[in-house]
Amino acid sequence: MSYKIACRDSGMDCAFCIESDDEKEVMKLARTHAADKHGMSVSDDDLRGLMQKPA
Repeated sequence: MSYKIACRDSGMDCAFCIESDDEKEVMKLARTHAADKHGMSVSDDDLRGLMQKPA
């Protein structure tokens, strides 16, 4: 089971996608991507809202 965040799910025209069994890793990498590539600061709540969680 894995956690996944795809940049497109936030409405961005961006192919970035991260998937891992480690929720903290997904959030860390997604936050770094948002800052580095889009100049955005995102909260934990924002990231959890975008995250596809294991069923």
